[in-house]
Order: sequence, then structure tokens, then C-alpha cells
Amino acid sequence: MKVDVGRVGEFIAAARIEMAGWRAVLAAADGVDLVAMRGDRVVRVQVKATSLLIDATRYRFSTNRGSDRRVLSPDDCDVVALVCTDIGRCIFRPVQDVPVRTTTIPKRSVTAAAEAASFQKSFEEI
Repeated sequence: MKVDVGRVGEFIAAARIEMAGWRAVLAAADGVDLVAMRGDRVVRVQVKATSLLIDATRYRFSTNRGSDRRVLSPDDCDVVALVCTDIGRCIFRPVQDVPVRTTTIPKRSVTAAAEAASFQKSFEEI
């Protein structure tokens, strides 16, 4: 059976959001994979997942949308969750901090502390 890396990424991101004290709901809306809620705050999340490393040192994510591969914008979502499915970690970024079609993250920077800090910045400061 083939693993759907995108779907696995959605569940990992949802679990991380829930563990941070927010409610996460899988969404069927175009361009939005999850809706995160806490109190009266609602955050639209686009999940980008990968299970592969480039040269064993970096993760690469396709951070574009649609057949024309356009860059994600605030019209699409509020936060992008970059999910490394092989280690079950997410790096969250406000969508305006993802201005390119491909995003690369060093493997050594995908830590629990980095995940927590990125969540704080993305969810608490938007």
C-alpha cells in the first residue's frame, strides 16, 4: 500500500496544533488543509509535507499552489505547516514568510524547540 505523505502530514500538523492547546479540524476547503481554533481566533493552515531528505541534510517542500505553481498568499491561508513526516515534526510559518515556490530547511534545524518557537510565532503573533 502506498503512503499518502500529504495526508500523513495533515494528521501530524493537526496533532501538533492540538498539543499546543488549539483545536484542529481537517478542512475540505480549496487551499486550506486544516482550520485551527482557540477561543474566537481562527487560523487557516496549508500543510506541505515531505518524507525525503536532499543529500541527507535538508528537507525540501513544494510551497506553491495550483497548476501554475503560484506562490501561496494570505488569500490562500494564514499559516503554512512544513511537515517532516519521517520524524513527525512541523515547522510553522506565517504565509507571508514563505515567498517562494520551494522551501528548504536544514535537517538539524527541525527540532522540538524550533517547532515550538515556530508555532508561537505563527499562531500567537498573527
